[in-house]
Amino acid sequence: MGRIWFSPGDFADHLHEIVGYKAGLASSIEQMCDLLSGTSYADDILRSESNGLAIRSEDYEDLYYQLLYKVGVTNTSRPGLFTQSQFFIRVMKEKGLDYITDLQNIYSKHYKLGVDPGQEREWLTFIH
Repeated sequence: MGRIWFSPGDFADHLHEIVGYKAGLASSIEQMCDLLSGTSYADDILRSESNGLAIRSEDYEDLYYQLLYKVGVTNTSRPGLFTQSQFFIRVMKEKGLDYITDLQNIYSKHYKLGVDPGQEREWLTFIH
């Protein structure tokens, strides 16, 4: 995956906007670092103020969910796709690949039932 580049001072500003928009809270750099203590992100935020920062996209995603979890916006510190993947892995081990395939077929069937007949043809043409 790629990296996201932030100029000096921009990373903390970006995180302020996320916390403000998602949680309706104003936070200082020190407060964000306290929330993220025990992770390497607290040090990254402090260093980014003078040096800027290049952060891997998967690390950014992890930071995003860690921060939202710490301020109480989410009930888990893991992104939804990670949680879903963990669920599918567990179910596949317990019940097998056929069970997962059946779940996906049910989803696909109900999706197709909800699509307008004209749109379904366009969608099928698009994916082929």
